[in-house]
Amino acid sequence: FALPHVDAHITFVRGLGDLNDDGIRDFAAGSDQIEDPATGQVVGAIYIVFGRTTGLEGDYLLEQLHLAPSHEDRLHGVMLKGTLAGEELARVFGDAADFNGDGIADAIVGNEEGAGGTGEAIVILGSPT
Repeated sequence: FALPHVDAHITFVRGLGDLNDDGIRDFAAGSDQIEDPATGQVVGAIYIVFGRTTGLEGDYLLEQLHLAPSHEDRLHGVMLKGTLAGEELARVFGDAADFNGDGIADAIVGNEEGAGGTGEAIVILGSPT
């Protein structure tokens, strides 16, 4: 897996539970070097890639999460991007069990520089849709 920006690098990869409830474990990759194209500021990002029954072999750009749903090379998942310069959204990430009790795995993202520098935790609730 590779990132879309030349200066960006993956700072972590972590296996997750099954966030989309399809019976296949998912994973996340993060980078604190992702640039927001609208502002030009480095904000960090986390890419959550949903596992597939066919597996994931070969080379992929994480930006393939944005390809059309019908595109055969599309990665299924989501990208979470910071909103302020220096947020370092990609620094801490964990598989957080099931916070809302719906039987679907959830995850937690730690943002060391969020909330004005005091840090924040963001819960991502898993869902089949």
